[in-house]
Amino acid sequence: MELKLSNLKVEVYSSYQPITSKRKAELTQFMLLHYEPTPQLKQHIHQAMTYALKDASLLRGSYSHGGIVLIAFADEQLVGGLIANRTGLMDFLPQTLVSFIATETDYRQKGIAGQLIEHCKKFLPGTMAIVPDQDQIYSEYLKRRSNLSQNLFFI
Repeated sequence: MELKLSNLKVEVYSSYQPITSKRKAELTQFMLLHYEPTPQLKQHIHQAMTYALKDASLLRGSYSHGGIVLIAFADEQLVGGLIANRTGLMDFLPQTLVSFIATETDYRQKGIAGQLIEHCKKFLPGTMAIVPDQDQIYSEYLKRRSNLSQNLFFI
């Protein structure tokens, strides 16, 4: 599925819209370039993506699996990505965890991360937490954007 966010083309992947191996590799490489490198970063990205793409409908309405993967393009260039996972904490916070979010360096401060989060909330309603990378670039930026949501937490 493709959706337009302002001048961006956003591809949406979930258990209902599988991601191709090529797109998975592209997003993994993109995230590796935009996060502080750690020995297990690639493994963590793969785990979060695999979990997000699990079929939650097989769990009889449980929200303990599944999620969404969003990939943003501008002029055919990958400029942003988000991996969000359902936690299964329906009566406890947060219901969704944004495990990874990144924006291409030249496209930062243009609202792409905020748009990806708002778009994510359309697919995964409820409370949401964001796990910032070590330098907290996105966390600090998004904290300043108070209009994103009252149900948005930073952990």
